[in-house]
Amino acid sequence: MNIINRDIFDQIVAYLEHHDDSLKIKKMLYCLCTGRWERNKDFLDSINCYHFAEYVVKEIDTHEQLKEKLFALLKSVNKPQEYVSIAKIIYSALGQIYPDFHRLYSNDLGAQQLRATQPSEPVPEVKKSTAIEFDAFELRQKVMSYSNPLRVKTMLHMILHPEEFLDPRKINQHLLDALLTEFINKYPRIQEVEELLSEAVELLDDVEEYGKAATGLIQSLMTVYSVSTKPVGMALA
Repeated sequence: MNIINRDIFDQIVAYLEHHDDSLKIKKMLYCLCTGRWERNKDFLDSINCYHFAEYVVKEIDTHEQLKEKLFALLKSVNKPQEYVSIAKIIYSALGQIYPDFHRLYSNDLGAQQLRATQPSEPVPEVKKSTAIEFDAFELRQKVMSYSNPLRVKTMLHMILHPEEFLDPRKINQHLLDALLTEFINKYPRIQEVEELLSEAVELLDDVEEYGKAATGLIQSLMTVYSVSTKPVGMALA
């Protein structure tokens, strides 16, 4: 795939290059490009992430293919549990380059789903309220009771503001109340909420803990959406 925005790509490479786990990141990128696991630390230190990241993006057409290749690579590792988080770091960083990655969280998601299911014959327009009414203070209290508020903020921030995903410090600029309100108004269907949270859980380091936080959030949202739901799936496939 051609890299359209070089400025964003440069930021992503810098993020990977200076990450605390940059050595393991380089090892995975090197293996993606060559098919070989490199164990020489001095050699890995000398590698420039830029060329290998560029090669990966140019050779892999979609973010889904990138995800499949990363997790296939984990099968060849002696201790895959040590590299699951590394695979997610690479996926969530390089995924920013792919247009289909952004479509998962874009403002047009609802419109895309509507177009996909739109009948060929016109249907009568039904007037409905565009905003869901709820008590923000009461909802925040429920979130703090049922879930981990910091993990909830992290997930909501990633879904609502993917352009800030590579700079976790920006999460502090958003209040939990504001994120919850924005999220509910933007995604008025609980089924869509479940899907988005499941996607977010897969991209974050601690799947089990973020999975619990996502399920707790959905439980807190039940009174807002007033429909039945089910726990968020944690599959990584």
